[in-house]
Parts: sequence; structure tokens; C-alpha cells
Amino acid sequence: MVDEFIGNYNKNATKEKHVERMFMAVSRKGMEEALGKNKTVHERLANENLDTLASRQAQGQDPQSEKSTIVECGEGWMKRWYSSQQQKVDQAKVEDNYYGTLIPMVMNFYIATEAEVFIGTKGSSWSTDVWTTRYYQGKGDRNFKYTKEGIVPIPNGGLPTPHGNC
Repeated sequence: MVDEFIGNYNKNATKEKHVERMFMAVSRKGMEEALGKNKTVHERLANENLDTLASRQAQGQDPQSEKSTIVECGEGWMKRWYSSQQQKVDQAKVEDNYYGTLIPMVMNFYIATEAEVFIGTKGSSWSTDVWTTRYYQGKGDRNFKYTKEGIVPIPNGGLPTPHGNC
């Protein structure tokens, strides 16, 4: 569905606005909790998403590479950063979760708000916050949501209705 969306989007976009990479917020850790389970729709979807990542990786599109069409950010990038700090710091060992989840969350939020196109999920307060930020940055026309029917634009010029979670 995402590959089809990118193809259709690029047909109508100017060359400067062509999409080569897309940010989709997923939790690898959350998906891996569903490994081997297929009882619920969410478990089946999580396994399908993991299979897609594995398939792309097998095709030579390493999710950890900056040059691939799939790039995993947040926790994976922070673990690599923490590892690189070990060589610079001789004193105490910097643990993988030294800053907790804050840094990966901020990193992912920044990437999502700066992306050419953002596809979020209905009902997600995080997606709503990204859509709203992007709307006020003048990128509302490139806010989309992932639905059963496909990937559709956010109505109202890309400004979502406020979420009721907070």
C-alpha cells in the first residue's frame, strides 16, 4: 500500500516534491512482542509489518542504512549513538537507555514533522500532534492517514480534529 501511495503521489508532484523516503511511526519492540502470535488483528498486522521489514532487508535494503528506502530511527539509532560514545568516554559506561525513551521520541517527532509527507494513524495522539504541527508549518496538504480503505488525505487542509486523549 505504501509503495503504491508513493508512486501515485509522485505522479502528481513536482520534481522538487518527489518522495523517495517515507516516515511511518511503528514500534519494532511492540511488533516483536507479537512474534509467533496470530490471534488478534493487531498481532497479525504486527507480524506482517515485521515480515515486510525483513523482506526489504533481504533485498539489500538494510533498515539501519542511511541509503535504504527503509530507515529505522529512534531506539535503533540511539543504541548506535550510545555505542559510539563508549569509544569517546573512558569513565563510566553509557547505558543504552541512559536518557530513557525521551531522545528517540523527540528524534522521531522531529523527523516526522520535517518529512515531505507524513502518514499517521487515526486515533493516535502522536499522529494528531504531528499532523497539527505540520499544519502550522504549512505542510498540511501533505498530511495523510492510513485507513482500511487506503492512505487518504487529512481533511480540513490537513488540520486534524483535536484528540480527546489528553
